Amino acid sequence: MKFKALVSVAAVAASMGVFTGCAKAPTADIDAAKKAIETAKTAQADQYAAASYQSADDTLKAALAEVEKQNAAMALSRNYTEASRLLKVAATLSAKSEADAASGKEAMKAEIESSVTATKSALQAAKDLLKKAPKGKEGKEALQAMEAELSTVDASLVQADADVAAANYVAAKDKLTAAQGKIQQITDELNKAIEKTGGKKK
Repeated sequence: MKFKALVSVAAVAASMGVFTGCAKAPTADIDAAKKAIETAKTAQADQYAAASYQSADDTLKAALAEVEKQNAAMALSRNYTEASRLLKVAATLSAKSEADAASGKEAMKAEIESSVTATKSALQAAKDLLKKAPKGKEGKEALQAMEAELSTVDASLVQADADVAAANYVAAKDKLTAAQGKIQQITDELNKAIEKTGGKKK
């Protein structure tokens, strides 16, 4: 009797395992979510739609963590429902970040093209101001240093133009920001020097 009872319990347990246990990891959803985030990154969503890309990436990480949590659980208690949900959300957010990147890139392109024009204008103004600066012995070395710095800025703008032509707007923006800062610094120094001499060249 005891033997039959044990056999019956084992049979019930086995049938429960067949019908309610042994859930499998959602590999298809995992692959789809990973592919979606990779596609978004290829579209430079991490640069031109950083917020939405980060949201997708964070969701994917949470989903994979949930998968690992369920993998570590006892076979009969595994439940990948939440992991599957998060993986689908991650894929959707990745697609959104890819679309956001396209519009973000166009917006930055317009911004950069305008910035290039403004920066070149400011550079020329600084060069013109340099010609008006006092040429005394004390200021000669300083003016030569400024002239060299403006030449370096000029070269960086040529590189920025190349970045724009290659649609690398993030790199162009970094160069333009640095150039604008240097131009402003030199312009301020030149204005102060000219003010000290009453605006007259020496």
